[in-house]
Amino acid sequence: DPFQSAMGLYMVHRMEGDTEKAEEALAAAEKLNPDDPRIVSASFQRAIQNEDWEKAKTVAEKAGQLDLDNAQGLFWQARLLIARNKLKEAADTLELALERRPLFSEGWRLQGDVYRMLGELIAAENAYQEAIHLKPDNAIAWFNLHLVHEQRGYAQRALEDLRQARKLMPRSDRIYAAYLAFLSRHDKPAALAERIK
Repeated sequence: DPFQSAMGLYMVHRMEGDTEKAEEALAAAEKLNPDDPRIVSASFQRAIQNEDWEKAKTVAEKAGQLDLDNAQGLFWQARLLIARNKLKEAADTLELALERRPLFSEGWRLQGDVYRMLGELIAAENAYQEAIHLKPDNAIAWFNLHLVHEQRGYAQRALEDLRQARKLMPRSDRIYAAYLAFLSRHDKPAALAERIK
């Protein structure tokens, strides 16, 4: 299948860090199947990374027309608003999206991220907890919940959240580094013991 081959090449070149070859492979795949969700997602991510807001908006609209998020593109619009640091608008858009798709864990996690960035920590905590309730193995929600709990002064809860995130993603360097940093701030002997392991 030529489309699958092009997508495979795109992934390989992307992992190797060869942006030029990855772009060529993605363009070839896009010609073969422009409405494939993987193409739309990759095009959207590329536009966001390049801060090509018009392209990102066009792709988000396409995702809405294809209803790739089962919310008429509202989650895509919210991600674009977040990337553009329009957080209040993103929160409002996510509320609408979650009314249409209330059982979407990643949507609640995203809403938690926005509330956390707005400094609305109780709302962020509630959103992360809903994300975890819907999908207990949502490691990013657990990780981000630890940030909220730590900010609110609940160190023990934050440590439990962080341990759960580590359990779900044991190979994540980011989570491990955050875990060590957390222990350094709150429990220096444990941090030292963990580093020695």
